[in-house]
Amino acid sequence: MTAVAEHPAQELDLGHPVRSFTAVLIAIALVLVVVQWTGVANPRISPTNHSATYLAAPAQTFSIQVRNDAPVAVEVTGLAWPTSNMASKEVGIVPTADGPEDPLTSVLQPFEPFTLDGGETTWLGLRVLPECSATIGEPTIEVRTRSGLHHEVVIAQGGGTEIGEAC
Repeated sequence: MTAVAEHPAQELDLGHPVRSFTAVLIAIALVLVVVQWTGVANPRISPTNHSATYLAAPAQTFSIQVRNDAPVAVEVTGLAWPTSNMASKEVGIVPTADGPEDPLTSVLQPFEPFTLDGGETTWLGLRVLPECSATIGEPTIEVRTRSGLHHEVVIAQGGGTEIGEAC
């Protein structure tokens, strides 16, 4: 008589197929929530404060504070602050951590790529000399996440701001 050898690997019992499918969907959803929360794939940058000077001086300064709401750092690789009808324009980083003390006299540091750690804030600035009926748009920063993805983030501050006098 010959004996039939049993297969050494036991059969894996996954239970009911619908239950297994539901468990896989829940696991995928949890992974996606964690990825979103950490900001690894999509940065979570938001404005927290802004200031502007509308003094009699011809030059006007605008600044906005941005915060990285994610727990992981992002690298800020670019800064654009659209304007129209300006005689001169200077975009940069406000050097003080607490914000501009006197935005007209504070010197803007030229923009260079920097890392914004999780929960950290920084001030970005724009100094302009407007011509007739000039407008200032919303600043946009380019960031690279820890996963290496590049994103453009519009820092919403309420739309275009009109400055200067009609000619």
